[in-house]
Amino acid sequence: MDFFLLLLFLEFLLNRTLNRLWIFVPHNPATYVLFQLIQWVGYVSMLALYLYSFFLLGRSGQRLLGALAVALAGLDLAHDYLGVGVKALFLLPAVSALFWRTKIAYAYGAYYLVEGALKKLGALAAQPYLEWAWALLPLTAGIRRKALVKAVIVSALTLTAVLASPYYMGMIFVFGLGLSQVLLLPLAAFAALFSKSKYPLYALLVGPSVQLSVHYLILSAAGYVDRRKQ
Repeated sequence: MDFFLLLLFLEFLLNRTLNRLWIFVPHNPATYVLFQLIQWVGYVSMLALYLYSFFLLGRSGQRLLGALAVALAGLDLAHDYLGVGVKALFLLPAVSALFWRTKIAYAYGAYYLVEGALKKLGALAAQPYLEWAWALLPLTAGIRRKALVKAVIVSALTLTAVLASPYYMGMIFVFGLGLSQVLLLPLAAFAALFSKSKYPLYALLVGPSVQLSVHYLILSAAGYVDRRKQ
């Protein structure tokens, strides 16, 4: 697992998953200290992802894309903290795909562009259809036959966890991934691991509906990381 993917996994696990799961844990001094640790490590992971995404975009040599990422992120933060500017970071994965020029980057760039636009328009009725597209998009990059066994095992474990408690798993992942149909998670995990590209692993941990602005930066930088690995 590369460092970028590891940071995203930590942010997903600590900042968006265990953070929500902790409401079901009995409260005592020990669990409170552990909860604080989870929160802070998750928060630091998120900040590290911000910085590392910009570092990767800068390392790619695409100065125009790097400048656009800085501008859109600045406008996004200004909107959140100063009440001025616009939230248009959802444009970034689609624009970055024009630089990486891979089939999978184009596919996910288009997906998150549509998802972000519909979210701004409040078109929530389209979400279930988008989730099916998100789950199956990894296959557009082709399949990696050698990964079949690993994909099946991870998918089976994910399905077992979901079936053991669909209600609680649904609550966790609707907040962690923006996934309203938790039974799609095993399919999405299988497709991401079976895909010939590593890009779907980043999209899997981001989810079908972006929860944090930094995730658009991650998706943009992931296109560069995936192209470099290929």
